[in-house]
Amino acid sequence: MDRLSGQAEPLIHHEDLRRGRPDWEPRRPDAERDRAAWRAVGLMAPLAMRIPAEVTLVSPLGGRRPRSRGAEGSLRVHGEPLEPLLWVTGRDEVARVRIHGDSGGRRALAAGRRGL
Repeated sequence: MDRLSGQAEPLIHHEDLRRGRPDWEPRRPDAERDRAAWRAVGLMAPLAMRIPAEVTLVSPLGGRRPRSRGAEGSLRVHGEPLEPLLWVTGRDEVARVRIHGDSGGRRALAAGRRGL
């Protein structure tokens, strides 16, 4: 688990500190950081998400669809590469994502869990 989450942990904790302050704004895009965050999404999503829906995570770097079991609907979660990583790990209050989904996907999201 440490090996898989090690790449994401510094990104997430740095953002936790930044976004814990009033009036924070997302950082400007950075190609290296964005690629690292997007790789981390691919590693963390299957570990951190337990949502009984087909979830597609979408960023300017592409789309990722972690395997789901017993899908009851579908969701698409859009954001810059770091934002889906924060969302997958349960940081709803600060993750700037847009979520689109059918009613089954919305119910699955409410019933599911995210985070480690």
